[in-house]
Amino acid sequence: MKGMPFAIVLVALLGVVLFFGFRASERRAPVQDNSESGYLVFEVQGRLKSIASDSRSAVIEHETIPNYMPAMTMAFPVRNPADLTGLKEGNAISFQFVVTGNDSWIERVKKLRDDAVAQSPAGDRSSRIGSSGSIPSLDVGDLVPDFRLTNQNGERFHLRDFAGKQVVLTFIFVRCPVPNFCPLMSENFRKLQEMLKASGKMEDVRLLSITIDPTHDTPEVLKAYASRYTQNFSEWIFATGEEKQIDTLLTQFIVYAEPNAGTITHELVTAYISPDGRLAQVWRGNEWKPQDIVNTLRMGEEQIQTTESNAVNHRN
Repeated sequence: MKGMPFAIVLVALLGVVLFFGFRASERRAPVQDNSESGYLVFEVQGRLKSIASDSRSAVIEHETIPNYMPAMTMAFPVRNPADLTGLKEGNAISFQFVVTGNDSWIERVKKLRDDAVAQSPAGDRSSRIGSSGSIPSLDVGDLVPDFRLTNQNGERFHLRDFAGKQVVLTFIFVRCPVPNFCPLMSENFRKLQEMLKASGKMEDVRLLSITIDPTHDTPEVLKAYASRYTQNFSEWIFATGEEKQIDTLLTQFIVYAEPNAGTITHELVTAYISPDGRLAQVWRGNEWKPQDIVNTLRMGEEQIQTTESNAVNHRN
């Protein structure tokens, strides 16, 4: 909507589960299925994008993990930093991805021949983005259309209700099984809410978590989930909607999400929408930190103040 005075940071969980992608990946099933014992181990291949200074995490563009996760670029905790010794950005690698009930990490990282892995293992995401009819996706600079959803109390609301507020928005679903995806996004939101309160900026911000699983995630289910992270539902809203409404949002923000075998494969996406309602910046993955969002909101606020000051000076 033209001239909408709000800012949105979209965190759409780029997230998790059950996607059958590239044929090369389809040959790699879990090495160990110890789900009854509380953990799974997957064999994965990809390309190393970066290594943290302490070697305790690495950003990897990986192929599809069959029955679990779409191909994407994400940050993985590293169990043994020594596994990364001698590796550098761009190396083709294999590793084991271990997922427990409350944690996940990679181990047994090995360098492969360069031709063993595609140069861009995640490929073209656009071919995996579900579309909603003729709804166009948003590009940086586009105005974000208004939308209507239902909150955790069963009340309808519009995006325009937050006019004049900065909005941080994320896509999640309650049954998301990987600790470093939806649960991490919600935990980051919890920390973000605390940081904004401490700085006195929460009044100017609204947090919004939108489910991508509206059939299961009713207002009642969302409220129970939300209570794990916050008790202030005026500052942080959890929302659901009709499947068509959710699909439209996923299409607009280019968030891959696909129901599959009782769960959902999806991606994590973070985006900043400027005070005039335009998509200004997009981040993909789970690498962002609450402080990154705080910094983005601060910059947005400073831009508003500068614009208002220039307008006053011009009139004078």
